[in-house]
Amino acid sequence: MKTMICKICQKELHNKGISSHLRHKHKITSEEYYIKYIGNVNCNSCKNKECTNKSHFKGIFEGFFEYCSGKCAKNAIENKNTS
Repeated sequence: MKTMICKICQKELHNKGISSHLRHKHKITSEEYYIKYIGNVNCNSCKNKECTNKSHFKGIFEGFFEYCSGKCAKNAIENKNTS
């Protein structure tokens, strides 16, 4: 079982209770919490330097995908291999 301490109220939270706690107690989404308290303002940016899209949120413990899409990931990898 994964646990974490809420950085807003210091309450210990377990697995699925985290999202509910953040939504009801603090009125923010897990994604907003992750950006503000765990990651940083650019943590959801696609890692392909030629892309300006945002990547999708996986979850509070996983963060964001590296790339916004499979196509973008493939293009980034191809760019690395030709450099």
